[in-house]
Amino acid sequence: MKKEEYSLVYKAIHGDSHAYGELIHQYNPYFYKIAFLSLYKKSRMYIMSHIRDFFYD
Repeated sequence: MKKEEYSLVYKAIHGDSHAYGELIHQYNPYFYKIAFLSLYKKSRMYIMSHIRDFFYD
């Protein structure tokens, strides 16, 4: 993490909404990727459990 990013994090923690917005803007693609991968994993587990239940119950 760069020195500027540490500064933004510090400011955001202490209530600077502009710094918070800047962090959100910078890291937005990562948030979407994390959310997508999390939902994908959960949906896949859900589908596999129903397939297992269908064949073994």
